Amino acid sequence: MLNHMLVAVNAVLPSFLIIALGLYIRRRGKLDDKSLGKFNSIAFRVFLPFQIFKNVYDAPIGETFDLKLIVFVALGLLLAGGLALLTAILTEPRLDRRGVMAQGMFRGNYVLLGIPLIESLFGAAGVGLASLMISD
Repeated sequence: MLNHMLVAVNAVLPSFLIIALGLYIRRRGKLDDKSLGKFNSIAFRVFLPFQIFKNVYDAPIGETFDLKLIVFVALGLLLAGGLALLTAILTEPRLDRRGVMAQGMFRGNYVLLGIPLIESLFGAAGVGLASLMISD
């Protein structure tokens, strides 16, 4: 039991420490909103696509490719997207806000939190397969 807890802490703790560091920097006023916006833009438009490409390129896809898993993920995405859209239609009266609401429910923080977690738990093979699935 203790071993499983240590694995979980080792997998999750680095992400939470990075989040805490960002919160500390923000609260101490070390960076202004304009600079943070620029860093976010660079991270999402340059570093994140490069990291996903590198993960897919480096992964032993031939050894880890699983068609059943890909079909399962595709069906899960269709179901989650459909439920998000249905929820938005049923709960948001303003037509112009439904798309944003559905996207907010559907697109989570999988890339930001899921990829580092998968990498710490399963290594290059796991992160490569996960990156392949999100690289739409």
